[in-house]
Amino acid sequence: MEDSGWHVTFGHRLCSTAAEICPACSLMEVVQHRFGIFRKKFGRDPLPDEPLFFDPEAELPVQASPIQVHAQLADACRKTGVGLSELTSFWNLAEDTL
Repeated sequence: MEDSGWHVTFGHRLCSTAAEICPACSLMEVVQHRFGIFRKKFGRDPLPDEPLFFDPEAELPVQASPIQVHAQLADACRKTGVGLSELTSFWNLAEDTL
């Protein structure tokens, strides 16, 4: 990782271990996971205007409901080891509003 403010962990240390990754890297872990879910469902990478948090029952990529987004984000955090509460607080999102 480059030595910059982009890679400062939630505890304000440089991002250097898997256990202490910075908010930007945490978000990238979640995005990478959601890309994999998208590929599995639709057989391709998402286009720039397509949602990573999508309705799993839809035939085409359609934005998920807020409840589905929260569940998908929580699942991605669990599977990647990213802390949901730390990620949402860093991005100024209340977990109950996702």
